[in-house]
Amino acid sequence: MGRLAGVLFLFFLAPAFVTAEAANVTGAKIVDFGLYSYDAVSPASRAHDATKVKGERLIKTTSKIEAKTGLTFGFRFMLYGSPSGEEVTLQFKGATPVLKNPDTGRETDREEWEFVTAIEGIAFVGYTFDHSWEISPGRWTFQVLSEGRPIATKTFTIMKR
Repeated sequence: MGRLAGVLFLFFLAPAFVTAEAANVTGAKIVDFGLYSYDAVSPASRAHDATKVKGERLIKTTSKIEAKTGLTFGFRFMLYGSPSGEEVTLQFKGATPVLKNPDTGRETDREEWEFVTAIEGIAFVGYTFDHSWEISPGRWTFQVLSEGRPIATKTFTIMKR
């Protein structure tokens, strides 16, 4: 009877202890980079959140970006891992020359936010010069991280006009 109780336990209760396969990000590969256009924007819900763009299209492959209001630059990457299609939260870190908002006086040389994308999917990260004060010539480095580990990095040089 004791053996049967053990078998019944395994048959009826063991599935309750089985968990879904945890998402495992193994890396990323940059598939293109440079200047982009896009179709639609979903505004950020809070200050410093990522603004979501849809329908991004590569206009020009380049790591040298003209300092001009309205330009969008960045990179698209393929995320590798398992299971395919599983959504994961990644982090974006951007290192820039010092930018100073003239309305608030706030200075920053960093952008950081989180975003969700699917394993085995292609995602875009980038920046649009919405205001002239955001344009600061020099090196801009964009990095995507998974659980604090860098998986994709690209540096752009912003050139004076």
